[in-house]
Amino acid sequence: MLDSLNIRWLLFCCLFYSFFACQESNKPVNDANNTVFDEFVRVRLIGDSLRYQELFDAFERKTGIHVVVSTAANIMEESYVVGDVLVSDEVAQLIEAKEEGLLKAVETDVLDEHSPLAYRDVDYYWFGLGKTMQLMVYNPLMVDSAVLDNYLGLGDSKWYQKLALSGWDASDKRTWLAAMIANKGIPQIEDWLGNLIANSRTVAATPIQGIELVASSKAALTVVSSNIIGLYLKNNPALKKQLALFVPNQKTTGVHQNLSGAGLMKGALKEKNAIQLLTFLTGADAQELLVKQCYYPTNPSVDAPVDLPMWEALLIDPLDYSFLYKNKATVKELLAKQLVK
Repeated sequence: MLDSLNIRWLLFCCLFYSFFACQESNKPVNDANNTVFDEFVRVRLIGDSLRYQELFDAFERKTGIHVVVSTAANIMEESYVVGDVLVSDEVAQLIEAKEEGLLKAVETDVLDEHSPLAYRDVDYYWFGLGKTMQLMVYNPLMVDSAVLDNYLGLGDSKWYQKLALSGWDASDKRTWLAAMIANKGIPQIEDWLGNLIANSRTVAATPIQGIELVASSKAALTVVSSNIIGLYLKNNPALKKQLALFVPNQKTTGVHQNLSGAGLMKGALKEKNAIQLLTFLTGADAQELLVKQCYYPTNPSVDAPVDLPMWEALLIDPLDYSFLYKNKATVKELLAKQLVK
């Protein structure tokens, strides 16, 4: 049982923290140009900051609230960094953040309207921003589309030294493998992954390098996220004759999907501003900016990218997103085992 001295000490600590938090939340911040902002919101970003900067700039113009961005490789990195909103390219990171108690539920009528249940946490801890699918990109001068079917087929010996796969540290590759494990089990995917790596003529450092190897006929096929190939073809229309898209697994489990998203961080010092940012990111203006970057929108009022396969017409893997988080450690172990062979 706490004595009166300990109780007084505990109350003092709580009051001191509350005072410190209040001072920090009201303290203005400076940007790179030394401009002072009285109103701001801190974003903890896991992913490519360039993909979201246009959205943050639009939010700042609309509200006058400055977005301060700090990047991290995963949610447990530099856990002392203060944040108001967590944004991640990988839904598994958001699920982990919820499990670790780093997020706070927030429910409003507007967020409910912006975010269908299929693309948000059931308890309102995180909200989807952009959808992607894992596509095959092939050179039609080297590959007949009739031989393409599903992801597992890429482990066949006929693809030996013909694939160009990007680095396995990429978030889209990790979630893809996690989904494959959930659908097919560890033993089958372990064998398949070994064959897939053996079939790679070269391991491209980035997805773009993998696409370029295919376009230049140095490789026959690569597997990339739809937003990456969509934006690449948008910026390089002359290469459409050398690059064709194929949506796999239409006769089996459905094409693998991934989801980026955002959530309110527990202990946010600028909670009101954070909720404003979440509302903006899931709203039509920000979603249309994501569509220009070839993401499929999660907001049902926004049209999908016109240059990509129509989402509603496809068989999409209905896998529970939580499996992507649960299989995270297994993916890491399999990659470590296969890449050292």
